[in-house]
Amino acid sequence: MIKNSIYFIIFLVFITTHLFSQNNSSNMHTVDMFDAIKNSLKTKPKFFASSDSKNSFISSRAGLFFGAKLGLEFENTIRLGIGFTGLFNKTYSGYINGIKKSDENLSFNYISIFAEYIYKNNKNYDFALPISFGFGYSWLGDFETSNSRDFVILYETQLIGTYYPISYIGVGAGIGYRIMLLNNSYIDENFTAPIYSIKLKINFGELIENI
Repeated sequence: MIKNSIYFIIFLVFITTHLFSQNNSSNMHTVDMFDAIKNSLKTKPKFFASSDSKNSFISSRAGLFFGAKLGLEFENTIRLGIGFTGLFNKTYSGYINGIKKSDENLSFNYISIFAEYIYKNNKNYDFALPISFGFGYSWLGDFETSNSRDFVILYETQLIGTYYPISYIGVGAGIGYRIMLLNNSYIDENFTAPIYSIKLKINFGELIENI
């Protein structure tokens, strides 16, 4: 499972590097994403905050995650910040240390630090590559009394594409992967899994300008 996860992430980074390479028609040379990031970090940042949702799996069951992000954005190219994510649908866990626990809810919450590269070739579409490291807890039942609470560390990456039929409203989709670097040793669940999402994005600043 871990080997397949690493292969998936290498593939994602590979296609992203080629996708985000762009041809600069004014001087006819290629500007890759690393040059764009380096140049954008020299500019004055602006604050941003956003909600975040994604679908994934816990073992063989679907898991819906909601969260929020805040941080700094540099020239609409790179975002750096922190976020909070939590499992929304409280998936039931089947077993803990080999003993069936069918009546307890599973919770999975974590704080993450992230970087997100944004490629925008024109006003109609953009692509984003967020990567993040998360630190938190998963547990069964009540947080205070649970004997299955354990610290977890994870890595996530996605490739998200957004299309803008009009300048301030976008619809998009994304694929990615979550790898548990440190898993809950008390819960017999597989948290390493693919991530997929469908998003509706509204640029409120541009919307207000057009009203």
